[in-house]
Amino acid sequence: MNKHFILILIASFIISAAPAQVFGQESPYDYNDRGIDLFNEGNYDQAIEVYKKAIAAKPDFVEAQFNLGIAYEAKGSLAHAIAQYKKVIELDPDLAEGHLSLGNVFYARQMVDEALREYEAAVRLKPALPEAHYNLGVLYGTKGQRDKEIAAYKQAIKHDPKLAEAYFGLAVAYQQKNWRKSAIENYKKCISMKYNLSECHYQLGMLYHATGKLDSAVNEYRKALRYKESSPDVHYNLGLALIDKDRHTEAIRELRKTIDLDREFFYAYYYIGNAYRLLEKDKLAIAFYKKYIKLDNRPDEKAMVKRAEKHLAELEEEMKKVSDN
Repeated sequence: MNKHFILILIASFIISAAPAQVFGQESPYDYNDRGIDLFNEGNYDQAIEVYKKAIAAKPDFVEAQFNLGIAYEAKGSLAHAIAQYKKVIELDPDLAEGHLSLGNVFYARQMVDEALREYEAAVRLKPALPEAHYNLGVLYGTKGQRDKEIAAYKQAIKHDPKLAEAYFGLAVAYQQKNWRKSAIENYKKCISMKYNLSECHYQLGMLYHATGKLDSAVNEYRKALRYKESSPDVHYNLGLALIDKDRHTEAIRELRKTIDLDREFFYAYYYIGNAYRLLEKDKLAIAFYKKYIKLDNRPDEKAMVKRAEKHLAELEEEMKKVSDN
C-alpha cells in the first residue's frame, strides 16, 4: 500500500512587530513590514535584503530573524534557512515555531533524527501546536513507530479538528496496523472533508476488498476513478475485484486500461490471461500469459511465473489436441 500524499506541513508564521517610528528614517520595524509585503508578493530575494536591513539595525530583532529564515526556506536556500532558524532559537529558545520551522527544513533535507528532535521540542514548548504534532506523526510513521504515530495524529486533531491531513495520516497508520474498522472511519472522515478524495476512495476499496465486501470495493474503486481516471493501480484493483465477482469481461476492460496507462504493469497481463482462460478464449489467454512471462523478470519471486507457465502449457496442449482431431 502506498502512503501517498502524506506531506509535512510548512509553518508560515510571518511575524509583524509593532513599529517604533523614527522620524525621517525607516526603523527596523518598517523594514520588517516591508519585507513581509515583498515576501507575500513572491519577491523572496528582495524580502531577504530588506530583512537583513532590519537585522543590521536591530540584531536581537527576533521577528525579522525568523522572517529571514522563512524567506530563505521559501526560496529553497535550505542551508541558509537552517543557520537562520538556529539564530532565532539562540535569541528565543522558547519559540516553538522556531523549532517547528527548523524541523521542517531538517526534514526537507532528509535529516530525520534532527527533525524529530525539533518537533518534540516544539510540542514540549507549545502543546497546542497542531502542525508540530502532525509532523511528529509523519516522522514516527517513517520509523514504523505506529503507536507513537497514532498518538501524534490524535493530538494534532485535538488541537485542530479541521486538519484533514491528520485524519488521513491516522487512517493510513490504522491500515498499517490492520485495524480496518478505525482506518475506514478515518478515510470516511477525510472524504466528508473533501480531502484527497481519489486516494481515500481507493484505500477504502482496498479495505473492503480485503474483507470480501466486493460490492463496496467495486463502488469505492469506481468513485476513486471519478477523481483520477489515469490511475493504473485503481483500474488494476477494480479489475481484480470484478474477477472475484466472476464479472470477467468487465474485469478485462479495467485490466486493459491498466496496461494502456502502464505497459510494464506485468501483473495485469497475468490476470487478463486468467480472465480469458475462464471465458474459454484460449488464444487470447495464451497471448497474455506469454506477455506476462516475458515482462516479469523478478529474480526472487517465481511462483506466479510458474503458475502462468503451467496454465500456458495446459492451454497449448488442449489446443494441440483440438488441432490433431
